[in-house]
This record gives sequence, structure tokens and C-alpha cells, in this order.
Amino acid sequence: LSDVQREEYFISALRYTAEVIRRSNAKSIIFSTQPDQLLDLRDFGTLTAYQKALPSKDVALRRFSKFQSLLDRSGVVDDQNTFYLDIFSGIFCPTHGNECINRMGQKSLYLDAGHLSEFGSAIVGEYYLQEIVSDVANASKSATSR
Repeated sequence: LSDVQREEYFISALRYTAEVIRRSNAKSIIFSTQPDQLLDLRDFGTLTAYQKALPSKDVALRRFSKFQSLLDRSGVVDDQNTFYLDIFSGIFCPTHGNECINRMGQKSLYLDAGHLSEFGSAIVGEYYLQEIVSDVANASKSATSR
């Protein structure tokens, strides 16, 4: 498949999945992508390897922008049944920093080049809960101020 065909397939599949979820009266959560690493971290365990595996923030942002563009084109985040969580900017490549991260202290966020470790998944879960609580609190304040 060409890049354009893959993009259209992704958008179509995402819209279809969102529609199936909507029809079942459920809500969905879409997580942004995390940056893929340049090395499979299962093969290495040193700090130097983690530093080499980390893509530059510019490279990571280009990949993230591509995902974000496809997500925007799909239109699925615009409906009330879908919650979008930006783990890219919220955890892996914070907007206030110049670098992305692939570990916290000595603990790896990644299992390999593209999948989260158990620790990384726990960090994403904590971030999700924090954002949901914040979102619910904000919605509650808006409703009581009307």
C-alpha cells in the first residue's frame, strides 16, 4: 500500500471503530502515540543505550504531528463519546522541555522500541486517572456555574 492508502485505511478503521463504540452507547479513549525508540531496548540495559535509543524531539514531533493530523482528519475526537489523552506531550515529550524521555530514574518506560513496559503503562495509567479527575472536576464546575 502507498502512504496515502495507509493513511486513508487508518482513518476509515478509526471512524468505523468509533461508530461501533458509539452504537453500543459506550465511551472511548484515544491515547496519542508515544515516540518510537531508535533501538530495541530489550537488547541493551545501559544508560548509554537509553540515550542512543531516544529520538530527537524534532524527529518525535514530526511523527507525532503525522498521527495528530490523521486523528484530526478522522473527526472522531470531536464527539462527546470520545476522550483524547495526549501522553506524547504530557509524559514523553513535555512541551516545557527540550528533550523526550524513555525512562524515569533507572526505570524504563519502554519494553522494546515501541511498546511500553509495565512501569511505563503504570505511568500512563496514573496520568490518565489524573486527567480524568481534572476533566470531571472542570465539567462539574462548569455545570454548577450555569
